[in-house]
Amino acid sequence: MAIAVETNRYMYESVLLATDGSETSEGACVHGLWLSHRLGATAHIVSVVDTGLRDRLPVGAGTLRAQRSASHKAIDRLVSVAEEIGVKTVETALDGPPGEQLLEYADDVSIDCLVLGSRGRGALIQYVLGSVALQLIRETTSPVITRSGPPLELTPQSVRSIDYETILVATDGSESAQAGVRTAAALAEKLDATVHALYVINELAYTTHPPPNRSWKTYRRRLEREGRTVLDHAQSIADTHGVVLTETMKVGIPEAEIESHTREIDADCLVMGTRGLSGLKRGAIGSVVARTIRSVAVPVLTVSEEIESSP
Repeated sequence: MAIAVETNRYMYESVLLATDGSETSEGACVHGLWLSHRLGATAHIVSVVDTGLRDRLPVGAGTLRAQRSASHKAIDRLVSVAEEIGVKTVETALDGPPGEQLLEYADDVSIDCLVLGSRGRGALIQYVLGSVALQLIRETTSPVITRSGPPLELTPQSVRSIDYETILVATDGSESAQAGVRTAAALAEKLDATVHALYVINELAYTTHPPPNRSWKTYRRRLEREGRTVLDHAQSIADTHGVVLTETMKVGIPEAEIESHTREIDADCLVMGTRGLSGLKRGAIGSVVARTIRSVAVPVLTVSEEIESSP
């Protein structure tokens, strides 16, 4: 049974699926295969053996041979599922520092989106995709989809069971967050999904630093007005794409409220900008993003403000 494909409406044409053979990475790749099929994209299946482990840990040549064998088996499993659901693939096995190899490959072949688990294998025999996830988010300008769990079996049936009906985008009005809103709206348009936009007033902003020459109540109202402006802008972007958007404003710790709201609306995917209003430059990501991608159960699509045009 084939999955219905959106014909002639491409958002991403090439998607990189990074695997280390772990349950976490394969669960993320199930989502990557579904998205590739739904958008008509080519799936670039890549596995990297970290040969530098020999310099850092007591790993011998036999262990590296076993890793290479496991790497090829992980690729073969993904290719088998991709073939059954009709996704075109390009397979590549690489040696070297995983983050650098994946970034170089993505740049060389002009990858539109990267997909990987937010945690990789543990112990000595690991390909360390978990530690690579944040590196990719920091250093690439392409969107990155990470997923931490729960486990998802790598089968055609698992791929066919996925559907993104509800997309949550967390926004604070920064350039990066606005890029996230544009991406969420474009993705919802392609997938016939609805969008929920969440703005969180950080409670620490008005509980730890007294506002100069104004009451707490006045300061709170100002923060709420700023939030309303941000959500109104998100609504205008959604209107441009012809998708339904629901706005929500909350007060609390941002990452906690984002995780909670993801569960409340039963979101299928969370979209976030990589850097917020703190003024972080390229090469750094917001602490909210770093904590959120490890805590939420749904895939997290992170977007950089350096993407020049919306999908």
